[in-house]
Amino acid sequence: MLKTREMKFKVVNAEAAQNILLGCGILPDKLGYNYLLTAIDLFRGPTHTMMELYKQVGDIFQVSSASVERCIRTCIYYAFYNKSFLYLNKFF
Repeated sequence: MLKTREMKFKVVNAEAAQNILLGCGILPDKLGYNYLLTAIDLFRGPTHTMMELYKQVGDIFQVSSASVERCIRTCIYYAFYNKSFLYLNKFF
């Protein structure tokens, strides 16, 4: 018998989201930082696919969804390779 895992997400306010991103090494000097904050804020609404979310963020910043995705990916890449994601261990 397969059991489905139910994911429970904690609602995070903007200040908490900023603290988490900074703790993970995602710094405001990268474009992806603002895109991530906006995506987190938009994600609180109705369920989205990632492409819809990138498009909405792109519309806000007047850039393409591909640019949003690339900038977010770059932020995560730098944080991951600088071992900054270890900060997330305190949440699990």
